[in-house]
Amino acid sequence: MQYMMQKKYKILVVDDSPLNIRILSSILKDDYRVQTALHGDKALQIIFGDDPPDLILLDIMMPGIDGYEVCRRIKADPGTAGIPVIFVTGRSDVEDEAYGLSLGAVDYITKPFHFPIIKARVKNHLELLQAKRSAQEAHSRLSKELQAMSDLQTSILPSTEYHSQGLYARGFYQPSGLAGGDYFDYLPLGHDGLRCVIADVSGHGARAAFLMSMVRTVFHFDEAVLPLPHLLEALNSQLMQTVGDMGDFVTLMAVDIDPLKNRLEYINAGHCPAFLRDGQSLHEIEPTAALLGFHQEKYKSRFLECGRDWELFMYTDGFYECRVNGKDIFGYEAFRELCFGLLSRDDFQVQDLAGRVSAASKGVVGFEDDLTGIYVQSKGK
Repeated sequence: MQYMMQKKYKILVVDDSPLNIRILSSILKDDYRVQTALHGDKALQIIFGDDPPDLILLDIMMPGIDGYEVCRRIKADPGTAGIPVIFVTGRSDVEDEAYGLSLGAVDYITKPFHFPIIKARVKNHLELLQAKRSAQEAHSRLSKELQAMSDLQTSILPSTEYHSQGLYARGFYQPSGLAGGDYFDYLPLGHDGLRCVIADVSGHGARAAFLMSMVRTVFHFDEAVLPLPHLLEALNSQLMQTVGDMGDFVTLMAVDIDPLKNRLEYINAGHCPAFLRDGQSLHEIEPTAALLGFHQEKYKSRFLECGRDWELFMYTDGFYECRVNGKDIFGYEAFRELCFGLLSRDDFQVQDLAGRVSAASKGVVGFEDDLTGIYVQSKGK
């Protein structure tokens, strides 16, 4: 073990009997660094000092602060709560043992001492401690890596709103964890046009984040803007080559906005229906093609002719697949009604939508998935 190769474990033996201290020290001194304390006050000074022990052998019946109280204070402090405590006592009642374990002790050894048992139990609990420390170190490294990935992932998404003559776009992204599988983007086209993209990768975590970056790369790969059907076919082929039959897939909606013609060209590849307010009319833009990553497909664009003033909202399903009071799903129908109401009142703020869902649910909402959306507004020219 790396920790043991660096230095010996430190054992603190706490007992008001000098004879017991000598016996336990003699058993352990060849394998560990042993420090002793004859009462609870001295033990606490050592435990909360600069060099705390790795494990504590603790007598229960001591004058002043007894072993139970020492254990309570150890476990009440986050800095020392992880130190294993083994009660060593002459009391053998089941109730005493149960009480000691309820305070957070990991073991209970009764007197008289049996040397092989003491050495074996100390060794076992130190091995468990090392395994816990190793797991914590691995978790810390993974968390740092995921945080770095999350920071990178956020940095490649649009960080500012889009403004042009008569056209406005704003995105919102809130991952469910450190790394998510949602993606949104808006890329300027010629003649003040705009390409808007939203995608949802199956799963969560690092794998989903990797696939999300692949989706983005395809949209940013070439300076020449590919038509939407060619671009989605290329992305679909790339996903199939990369993930094969592993079960990963991507839902995606892409829209090319031509403000001169007030026309939307779009493909909805298995994604959530987008919401469009065109004048006084409200529409759902349903999926038009298969999701990405399963089969070779031919993707075809569809077109919508709009008036001068319209609003478009594209989103991922985390907004409506949330749970209310830990039970019922908020649901698509309720979400559509909420969004249609906001759009009809010209009161849509994508950054506030999660809060609007919470208010409309009349309960405690738990968002378990990534939340991503793009709001686009046209005032015409």
